[in-house]
Amino acid sequence: MTSLSALSTAASLLAPPSRLAAQPASVFGDAAARPGAPGVSVQPSAARTLALSTISGALLDMKPEPTGAAKEALEFIDSDDFAISDPAAKLALADAIRYGADAFNRRFAVEQALDDKATYKQFLMRTITHTVVKNRELFPPGEFVMGGRFEDGSFGFVSIAAIGAKETEQSRLTAALDAAKAKKNAALAESTATGAPYVEPPELAEAQAAFDAWQESWLVAFKFKPAA
Repeated sequence: MTSLSALSTAASLLAPPSRLAAQPASVFGDAAARPGAPGVSVQPSAARTLALSTISGALLDMKPEPTGAAKEALEFIDSDDFAISDPAAKLALADAIRYGADAFNRRFAVEQALDDKATYKQFLMRTITHTVVKNRELFPPGEFVMGGRFEDGSFGFVSIAAIGAKETEQSRLTAALDAAKAKKNAALAESTATGAPYVEPPELAEAQAAFDAWQESWLVAFKFKPAA
């Protein structure tokens, strides 16, 4: 990391020409050689350009270092157990976690209090999802998908809707599957009540196949499993 002394030196080199010209002659020698004097250039010197570079590097080094669940989340999203369909969204996610670390840690504690059966990475995934939804405007406008692979061998996917949209491909497929399951349950109840033969709704198999195909495509795309 750039030292404080380097920053101090760089800051002094970046003083505007108007301030430098106001210094006593002893600082620059001959008064005619002062910056701003006739025939003397006030263009940035090599030292000033170097100072700009030094400060830029120092500011990059000053990014906050999160602790707790936020730190674990940053490690998780950089691991093979996490994937996201939009690289720009991943960069935005890292910044949202890093600069909102305190809020992330508080939300993580809430998730743990709500469920005592989920794995640690599942809690991370839920908190990441909350962070994205709460800060949706910081992410790319289009729909994107996040996926996580967890300690117990399970996995999960979350579709984030495009800004202004109410549905995602995942939500549409899930709604169709839920509707087909509800129709199946109604048919089973009617069969039990009337004694009539149960006939499974044909749309159930179709909806299940469509949902499974979507999930399988992301398993392969995110390299959570090899392509068949």
